[in-house]
Amino acid sequence: MDISHRELKTKARYAGGLYFLIAVFGFFGIMYVPSHVEVIGDVQATFNNLLEHEFLFRAGIYSHLLNTVVFTMMVLIFYQMFSNTNRYLAMLMVAFVVVHISFEFGSEVLNYTAIGIAKGHFLGSLELLQRQEWVYLFLRMANYGTVGLPIVFWGLWLIPLGILVYKSGFIPHIFGILLIAGGVAYMIDSLYFILFPGSGGIVKILLMIVYSLAEISFIFWLLIKGVGTPEPGHQI
Repeated sequence: MDISHRELKTKARYAGGLYFLIAVFGFFGIMYVPSHVEVIGDVQATFNNLLEHEFLFRAGIYSHLLNTVVFTMMVLIFYQMFSNTNRYLAMLMVAFVVVHISFEFGSEVLNYTAIGIAKGHFLGSLELLQRQEWVYLFLRMANYGTVGLPIVFWGLWLIPLGILVYKSGFIPHIFGILLIAGGVAYMIDSLYFILFPGSGGIVKILLMIVYSLAEISFIFWLLIKGVGTPEPGHQI
């Protein structure tokens, strides 16, 4: 599908806006909400926090669901933008996003179940301590399904996106290189999470700098510039 340069720039800015929303929803659901609920290693405190901040926790669940909708819209726009560059890579990018989103939905089912257990809607016949332990288990499983295991697929979708950006001719090559580096950084981060849990230290901080720089710079380029003038020999 051929699109004009003006339409391409509009799509790029839409994608940038959606990417920014993903960052906002992600911060709220992944960092802000858990910081008010989960106390690592303290089952009772986590249980009490969940009941005390139930509305906030439910808002976090909804933010994750909104995130998946926005993510789907964004990757479809990217597909429209880059399918002429390389259709196979564009399809691969979408496929990795679909897998990532499936993890997100599964994690929110676990979170919602944790609320039901905490309020006695499920497993109500168990002793309080047992319910607290079940709630903590479900919350940790949901965390692994949101920011643990799916990290690998977040890295995997960024790599074909980076290659497409690099080859496109209408976005500076540097952003393609940064996105590929960011995708690799996410992959290494997932390696540490799975094989060496609790370790990483300075390495994980450096990885965070790499993928944060890649995504934030790309978001602002899309929002401010959109796309540049296509290089000679490149088809839009």
